Amino acid sequence: MSSPLVSIETTDGRLARALADIAYVLAFAEQPEARIQRALELVRELVAYDHCAILIDAAPQRRFATIPASSPVADRLYVRLHRLLQRVSDRAFQGNGIEPYRLPEPLSVESWSLAVPLVSVDAIVGILHVGRDTEEYSVHELRLLSLVASQFAAYARGLQFLDHAEHARTQAEESSRAKDRFLATLSHELRTPLNVIQGWVHILRTGPRTQAATDKAITVIERNIAVQVQLVDQLLDAARIVTGKFHMEVQPLEILPVITATVDGVRPSATSKGVELEWVVPSPGAWWIQGDATQLQRAFANLLVNAVKFTPTGGFVRVSAEQHGSHLRIAVRDTGIGIAPEHLPKTFEAHWQADGALMDAESGLGLGLSIVRHILEAHSGEVLVESDGPGRGTTVTVRLPVTAQPAVAPHDGH
Repeated sequence: MSSPLVSIETTDGRLARALADIAYVLAFAEQPEARIQRALELVRELVAYDHCAILIDAAPQRRFATIPASSPVADRLYVRLHRLLQRVSDRAFQGNGIEPYRLPEPLSVESWSLAVPLVSVDAIVGILHVGRDTEEYSVHELRLLSLVASQFAAYARGLQFLDHAEHARTQAEESSRAKDRFLATLSHELRTPLNVIQGWVHILRTGPRTQAATDKAITVIERNIAVQVQLVDQLLDAARIVTGKFHMEVQPLEILPVITATVDGVRPSATSKGVELEWVVPSPGAWWIQGDATQLQRAFANLLVNAVKFTPTGGFVRVSAEQHGSHLRIAVRDTGIGIAPEHLPKTFEAHWQADGALMDAESGLGLGLSIVRHILEAHSGEVLVESDGPGRGTTVTVRLPVTAQPAVAPHDGH
């Protein structure tokens, strides 16, 4: 890397040129490791050293470089600088001020060492270290090293901002793609039942008017209308959540009858698909929570319907409940298609589906699980998902806080 030539022969001029050269090297983001290495070499023009190292810890990146590059004490020095950085950061957080620090123990390659924090506007982002075995560092050299440390700190924060900007850009692009996929899925999901309804209406108008044909047409039309209603309800719920208008009627509630009613409601579809649906009723079975029975039943129904939907014929879905401390844990375990580990954190995000893999006629809008999470969090609960990977099933666990049984149990309709 070349730098601007400055012809200044005085001592101050040479120091100014060295600082300018370091600033020039650190003026660009490309090849940061090579630039940091070159800047460390230029530090020798300001402060003589036998050994130089820098640790930059500006999330999400951590960088470490030494001069000479293949130092036999690099690993030990990295550990010591990391510990020192933690200690310096703690002192700054406690308001004790920032100052240069000596390493607790000198390395074997030098008798004198100096470590200066890389201080940015709101954080300490690293440590710059120099060492030699000839003489102790002077106050003048300390000042020069502090100037260099400020240059490295600015460079580290610049790299950090670029990393954050790149991450934000990636997230925005993924969000845009997810919305595009959602709109495509929405149009498909709305059009499919409408096409079925339109087809059977045409049959009723033009086909033979037998009672069997009429009954079948009515059954199919009713089923597809129910699908349409469910899709519209999900869209309305998502809109209410976004606008903060999602309403719940919270009261003391015995939770097990809600789960039982949900399991009974989903069982026919599981049986028709050839999936075993088992509800392991705990004993004793009387737990009370503060909740909305209707919304909780919707949340559990969504979990069960998803489990049945993505479990192949011959598989099983098992629902169980047990108390852990002050919380009731309800687990829905299936032997279905499973989820890849990298996709688990996004499972409950709105509009998200793994690489579009589930975007078929049964995939839905990708809103149901995000609504489930909102309902459970509104009950001071949480929902977690676990899977050993594709083809190895999924376990969804719901945790809800348990309350004392009320003196007079309210009527909740279950």
